[in-house]
Amino acid sequence: MKPAIKEKFKGYELVDAYPEDGWLKGYFYAVEEDIASSGLKLQKAYQDLGSIRHRDYILHLLGIKNGERVLDVGCSIGALMVYCGLLGAEVYGVDISGSSIEKANLYLKKYQLGGKAVVCDARKLNFADNYFDKVVSSDFFEHMTAQDNLQVLKEIKRVLKPGGLCVIRTPNLTYLKYAKLFKMLKRLFTFKNPFAIVIPQTQGEGRQHIGLLTKKQLLKIIQRAGFLNFRFYSDRNSRIEKINYGLAQYLAENHFLSGMFSEDLIVALRKPIILSFFP
Repeated sequence: MKPAIKEKFKGYELVDAYPEDGWLKGYFYAVEEDIASSGLKLQKAYQDLGSIRHRDYILHLLGIKNGERVLDVGCSIGALMVYCGLLGAEVYGVDISGSSIEKANLYLKKYQLGGKAVVCDARKLNFADNYFDKVVSSDFFEHMTAQDNLQVLKEIKRVLKPGGLCVIRTPNLTYLKYAKLFKMLKRLFTFKNPFAIVIPQTQGEGRQHIGLLTKKQLLKIIQRAGFLNFRFYSDRNSRIEKINYGLAQYLAENHFLSGMFSEDLIVALRKPIILSFFP
């Protein structure tokens, strides 16, 4: 008897139903626009190992230690809060969405983690000065304007302890522009309309990504916010990695090419120590 052929999507094996706590486990639905060509049903899902690795990358940079107090800015439903809590941190999260905050707190309760998520405008954090050991913000800055991001970073600096660490991840606008150009040329050579290609979530009335940044733009905001010590990191491009791991690693490590091929801007910032005591 032949073994059953497992259905695949984007190179990953599909499951027939979205699992419990699927978001924490890195599961995604097979998105609707892909269904017509693939014949898949909407409820089918896949575990994206590339996404899981990207999340791990942020957690490695954070280096959570037992008993640290950590804030997630733009926490959504609290995935990063859960990961940090399971590593031993007391976790807090802020988001403007009440429904997301409710789900985040349910996660904390389910996994018996200390801390809480609160509805809060990230431009004015409801926490005391020098309160957190570490701050993380992933896939949030692109939802804010540059001026708002500056205010958010100033608030992050305020609530961090002297020498405290903040790790930020946001989509890399430079990469998105090159990816768009590549897709447009590909459509052009197949006699299709190249102008149908747009950067996702940047068009229309309901667009969410209103503040996508290049490395240069983010650097300017970081410096204006008063951070003196910071370092940018380049993770491997998950799409290129599927084709050739060595090439993905080379592009991530190459100073001149990493800015073009890195999917995200990732930066680790330290709150100034001396200026915290002698402003």
